[in-house]
Amino acid sequence: MTHCKYCGNAVDSDMTSCPSCGAQVDHQESKTFNVTIDLSEITHSLRQTNEGLKDIAEALVPDDESEPQDNAYAPKENWSNAEMPRIKNYLALSIISTVCCCFPFGIPAIIYGTLVNKRLKSGDVDGAKKASKRAKMWMLIAVIAGVLAWIFYTIGNQ
Repeated sequence: MTHCKYCGNAVDSDMTSCPSCGAQVDHQESKTFNVTIDLSEITHSLRQTNEGLKDIAEALVPDDESEPQDNAYAPKENWSNAEMPRIKNYLALSIISTVCCCFPFGIPAIIYGTLVNKRLKSGDVDGAKKASKRAKMWMLIAVIAGVLAWIFYTIGNQ
């Protein structure tokens, strides 16, 4: 006795169609396969892939760009608000240059502008100064690219 492969109903060996659904029945022996999967090999390869991804991520993030690993918001030095160094973050100008001038170059300016305050709060004054310089650089690149684009657009349409 075989079973219909569509509805699963039992079909006698002398019948050519399923009495339940009417599908043609093939009376050849059905073959069963047992598949075993060794999960230890899969988990081992996943661990190797994960280690490789960690290595790539560490290579992509330079040491001077990474956030401090110990509590990033705990000040390393005890400064009062009056003693804390003032470093310009160029955040407002970065937002304006992104909206008004050149979007692709304004995004890094905004990112570096926000990093200035985060690094100051964590006590990383040198990192805040570097982020401030990079925010200024990307903001100026965005403004210059936007002005050049408007000049070329104006000249091209005359």
